Amino acid sequence: MSDILSIINQPIEAELSDFTAKYNASLEHKDGILKQALDYIKQRNGKRMRPILLLLTAKLYGEVTETTMRAGIGLEMLHTATL
Repeated sequence: MSDILSIINQPIEAELSDFTAKYNASLEHKDGILKQALDYIKQRNGKRMRPILLLLTAKLYGEVTETTMRAGIGLEMLHTATL
């Protein structure tokens, strides 16, 4: 599976790296209990299929913008919250 995923990610490697940094930064907090919960979420990366599909679609139809990144972060947070 990881071989197929790496092939799928090739066109958006830079954008996916930027997404991951922004996603992790959005999960920063100083409060003890909330920080522990957010740190746990950060450790559980998963395949990130939703952001990957969003980034690929954005790149297919133009470019990946800051709005695209924010939508991907919101989508991933919503998915994580439902687990």
